Order: sequence, then C-alpha cells, then structure tokens
Amino acid sequence: WVVKFFVLLKLQRFPRLARLLGHPKETIRTQAFSDLIRQGDKAIPIFLQALSAPEVTINWDGSAARCLAVSGLGWLRAKEAVEPLIALLQNRSSSTIDQMAAIRALGEIGDPKAIPALLPFLGDLQAIPMNERLTFLEGLPPREKERMLKRGWRWKVSEWAFDALAKLGAQNLVDGFHRVLNQRDEEALQRLKTTFRSEVTSAFMKLLDTYQYAYAPRFWEAEKWVCHAAWALGKLGALEAIGNLRREARRSPFPTVREICGQVLKELEIVAGLPTPASAAEIDRANLPAIPDPKAIPTDTLPRPVGAAELDEHPTG
Repeated sequence: WVVKFFVLLKLQRFPRLARLLGHPKETIRTQAFSDLIRQGDKAIPIFLQALSAPEVTINWDGSAARCLAVSGLGWLRAKEAVEPLIALLQNRSSSTIDQMAAIRALGEIGDPKAIPALLPFLGDLQAIPMNERLTFLEGLPPREKERMLKRGWRWKVSEWAFDALAKLGAQNLVDGFHRVLNQRDEEALQRLKTTFRSEVTSAFMKLLDTYQYAYAPRFWEAEKWVCHAAWALGKLGALEAIGNLRREARRSPFPTVREICGQVLKELEIVAGLPTPASAAEIDRANLPAIPDPKAIPTDTLPRPVGAAELDEHPTG
C-alpha cells in the first residue's frame, strides 16, 4: 500500500489528460489522446511527462499511457523527444510494445541521429504479444491502423526497424543487412562494418537470441538467416558474441546452425585466447605419465621408527 500511495501521488502531479492516457477504459484513453493531438505542439510536454508513467496500479494502466505518449510524440514529429525515445529504446527493461512504439515514433520524427540506435533492431524477430496489439493500435492514424490490420497480426520488431530506417534515409543499410542474411554478401558486410560495426554486431546477436520467436513458416526460413548471422559474427571478429554462439552450438534445433556456430566459436576462442574443451578421443593417452605402483617404491632409503631401547641409550636430559 505504501508503494501504491506514492504511485497515486505521482499520478496526481500529471495533467488531467496525461492521467486519462492510462485510464482502464479504451474509449476514454483514445479520447484523451485525440484531445492532446488536437493541441498540437502544446501537447508535447504532456506526452514527454507521460513517458515516465508508473506501471499498472488501481485504475491506471502505465503501459497503455506510455505507448500512447510515444505514439503522440511521433505523430507530432517532436524533435525534442528524440533523446528520450532513444533512451527508452535502449533501456533493457523496456517492453516489446514500448520498443516498437519508440521505433515507429523515431521514424516519424525523421532525425538521422536515431539511426545507430535503430540498427540493432534489424535482427529482432520478436513480435508484440497478442494481448498488447490493440493498445498499440490506439495511437496510430486511421490509415496506418488499417494497414496494420491487413498485415494479419504478423508484427515483428525488425519490420518496424526496416520501415523507420527507410524513412530516415538509411535504406542502403537495410538492404545491406538483408544481403548479408540472404546471400552471405561479404562486400555488404564490410560496408556495414566500416561505420556501424558495433550496431550491426548487436543486430546479428539479436537474431541469434530471437529467431525462435519467429512464427511458422518463417521459423524454418530463419535457419538460413541464423547460419549467415553466425558467419557474419565470425567475419566481424565479434568476441562479444561468444556466449550466444556457444548456446546455439549446443541447443539450436537446426543441425546446420549447431555446426556453423561451433565452427565460428572455435575461431573466435582462438582469437580470444580461451582454452577449448578437448574430447576424450582427442587425448593421446600414450604421452600421459603412468600411475606409480606403490609396491615399486624403494623402502630402504625411508626413515625407520626409533625403538625404545635406542631412546634409553640417548637420554634427552
């Protein structure tokens, strides 16, 4: 109750329309959102304040409020929101719906400064959970909402990253990433590496982390992407991906993925100077020292215990 009290106290400091963005009823939320959009740039500070909305509590849905606030900032193309949206995008505790809303908003705002923050999400195959998609749709313009419904609810974070980067004039980066995944294009990889090595490395690592979230039949198509992503990580000398590669070399459902991840892993471990585990078959037992036989140890040179008679002959004092 103490926590809830402070959450409610924080909400009381929000403007009325900001509080209504998190109302449990969808109709009230969407009406508040529409009222704010009609205010134009005057609503930007209110949307920015709502980004710090607390989580769910009594008569309040913080996730819905935050999603609508992010959508509003994108709708109004608020340049001052770029840094807060990038921070939301890079926050590890942000939900998938928050990240997807931030990606879309950054594409709408159109500031190229967001390109490095968006690139890692080219490899994110996660989708918004079904129960959160209606909330996401609340903050979209009617035409875009209709387009989303026609997608058949097949929304991946990577698809939104493709769209956002294209709007920011970075279609060449998207195309290059696709060529690496689909064709193992080494020239495209080198061009990406020149300027955005860290970001594309993160994108390939995300793909290894999220490909099993892909929906059927794309899950089976992902086998090629994962193999090529692992190859790319090897070419990039991505030592930070060793843990991801080791996991997939052991646990991937695809034999080809296990094989290539194992190969790349060995190459990177050599570069990193890490010891590689040897199998029992690789150990040459002929060169190992033999276990000594206790009976073969000579006893004539060992000290013998002193008898009582000898002690009497040499009194100690």
